[in-house]
Amino acid sequence: MSWREDYTNQNYLSRKVSQLINEHEDEIEIETVQYYNHFHVITTICSQNRPYKDFFGEGRDRDERNATRKALKGLYQRAYK
Repeated sequence: MSWREDYTNQNYLSRKVSQLINEHEDEIEIETVQYYNHFHVITTICSQNRPYKDFFGEGRDRDERNATRKALKGLYQRAYK
């Protein structure tokens, strides 16, 4: 099964969502899903002010912290080129 099917069928161990405001005053949402053998982290950024931004980053790793780093790195690369 793919991670999308696992997510849709709720075949995961845990899921959490957190939000924070970064140094650019943009809201970042971090969704962490723990599967049996890895973590899948999806980060999104939405700005409340102009110029409006809508970007995402994705990371997978056996370690939650590394998966989050990968997702945030991809997000920042897209949002703040």
